[in-house]
Amino acid sequence: MARRLRAAASAAAAARGGRRAPRHLARAVLRPRLRRRGQPAGGQAGIVALAINVPHGTTSHGSVGFAISFVGVRAVLLAMYARARRHVRGPGRDVVNLYLAGFSVGTSLWVISLAVPTPGRFALWGAGLLVDMLQPPLGWRLLRGAPVNVPHITERFGQFFIIVLGQAIIGVVAGVAGISFSGLAITVATASFAIAACLWWIYFDFADTSVIGRGMLGLVYLYGHFPLLAGVAVMGVGTELAIHGAAAGHLTGGARWALSGGIAAYLVSLAVFHLAAEWTTARDRVFVARLGLAAAAVVLAAAGGGVAPVVFLVVLAAGVIGLLVLEALWFPEGAASVYEPEAARHPVGG
Repeated sequence: MARRLRAAASAAAAARGGRRAPRHLARAVLRPRLRRRGQPAGGQAGIVALAINVPHGTTSHGSVGFAISFVGVRAVLLAMYARARRHVRGPGRDVVNLYLAGFSVGTSLWVISLAVPTPGRFALWGAGLLVDMLQPPLGWRLLRGAPVNVPHITERFGQFFIIVLGQAIIGVVAGVAGISFSGLAITVATASFAIAACLWWIYFDFADTSVIGRGMLGLVYLYGHFPLLAGVAVMGVGTELAIHGAAAGHLTGGARWALSGGIAAYLVSLAVFHLAAEWTTARDRVFVARLGLAAAAVVLAAAGGGVAPVVFLVVLAAGVIGLLVLEALWFPEGAASVYEPEAARHPVGG
């Protein structure tokens, strides 16, 4: 707030200064805005470059472009952390220092990889990512005393989840667009969309985020999103493959495992989130139901080679819809009753 007041005062003084006004305005208003908006814009440009290089990222030449794009994105991130370090005080600054140092080391490994031929280049990439992933547990003593903004964390993960799930919806559209319009196409599209919609509904209404405030167990929420989001992404690929398989009358093993395995990874991750909450046990009905459906999906993928593609999709959709209905009945108030089950069981005036 003080910085904004100084900027406003400087701008006002510049306005009174006649010819010097443009220079003062640039320093007081335009430069901060360029930093605030320009850095994220640069990061987005780097992400676009990453996406362009993904198809050839495993080749000797294409991996160079991929690594350069990654380093560009990380350079923006490091610049933002360096900027934050100048303004953050207290325990929060220790966290900024931790991530600034860790990301610098990890990014350095990516830079070094540019001079190393494949497959050694890929090994350095893995080492760099490992450095990134080890920062929270290794720096736990610093993180333990840092302020945690739970709504902000859940919002960020939620936005990422929507982006990944959106690819699954695109898979439904792309798959249906490739087959002729018929009752089969309508059934397949409906079942596929129902699966994606239920995963979205369960995540936002019934995923337990109370674990974020449980000390070291809060890392379960962080790392648990790796298999969860990977599962949703794989499920999206499986959806498109399954739709094409339904049109051809045969579902390949890859399509079955991508669709069922992706759903299973998603459900297991949510089950672990739930188990890590303070008030749950391994006998909790939500935990058991999620693991049970995940196991059923795996069994269906393993034994469903002779099952008709449409039947396969409808059975999976029915299972996910059934889980959603059960959780809605168990927690009629949605997320609020998940986080405070005792209050939900004994409502005021009930």
